[in-house]
Amino acid sequence: MHGVRTAKGPYLLLPEPEAAPNLTDVDSIDPAFSACCKNRPFGERLGFASAGLRVVLRRERSFRVQSVIGVCAIGSVCMLQPGLIWTAMVAPCTGLVLALEAINAALEYAIDRLHPEFAEQIRDAKDAAAGAVLIASGTAFLVGTMMLASLAI
Repeated sequence: MHGVRTAKGPYLLLPEPEAAPNLTDVDSIDPAFSACCKNRPFGERLGFASAGLRVVLRRERSFRVQSVIGVCAIGSVCMLQPGLIWTAMVAPCTGLVLALEAINAALEYAIDRLHPEFAEQIRDAKDAAAGAVLIASGTAFLVGTMMLASLAI
């Protein structure tokens, strides 16, 4: 072990660089894990993904609200028929917001399970993930507003 001086206090002990695992070495993956948990049939993996979405829909109010907004946005595109370019912008924006919200929820679930105590770094990580959702939501709102403005002209 070697020490690294931190900005706020004593030395932080880190493993020696050569002791760190090589995460890119796919041969080091436990074969028992690979046999039971990796490369499952597509239908089974789709079931896992669907279960994850159900968890997020059940637990996360913001995901439910954003889902309703997304359905309204896609419905507006279908009703207003603004053209292929606007459709090609609104649909991915909607998907991106929902995907980032699901990633944010997954990050929060994992962090809360692994480290239930308060820590500033964990708060910062959660805030950063929420910030990514905010950026995507703001961008989606801007795209929708510009689409409506272009149709009003």
